Amino acid sequence: MIKGYGCDIVNIQRFLHWIDNSKLLKKYFAEEERRRLSTCGDVVKSSRRNLEILASHFAAKESFIKAVSMPLPLRDIIIQKTAVGMPIIKTKGKAMTRVIQMGVTSIFLSLSHEKEYAFASVLLEGL
Repeated sequence: MIKGYGCDIVNIQRFLHWIDNSKLLKKYFAEEERRRLSTCGDVVKSSRRNLEILASHFAAKESFIKAVSMPLPLRDIIIQKTAVGMPIIKTKGKAMTRVIQMGVTSIFLSLSHEKEYAFASVLLEGL
């Protein structure tokens, strides 16, 4: 049974000013997410790929929030990849509590980006 659905689209260029702003990155991304990006000290190196990652992961977090119909700290929603590169969402804190309350058993995530935009779609499934 579908428990929730959310999608979001963002302009990739919006994240240009995030690249050199470690405060913004720390506010919205968990430590393990920031670690996955190519870094130079505490600041993410500016590259097209890093912008796409930031944008698509932010869109995924926003999509998840829409799917659960509740505002949550974005750092409690963690975007990861499986061994074969498939994007997945892990939750902690308030996000995990909400997933449990809703009876969610599976979270499906799709990410895409093309030229100016990044898109994410989240589907929540449960019994």
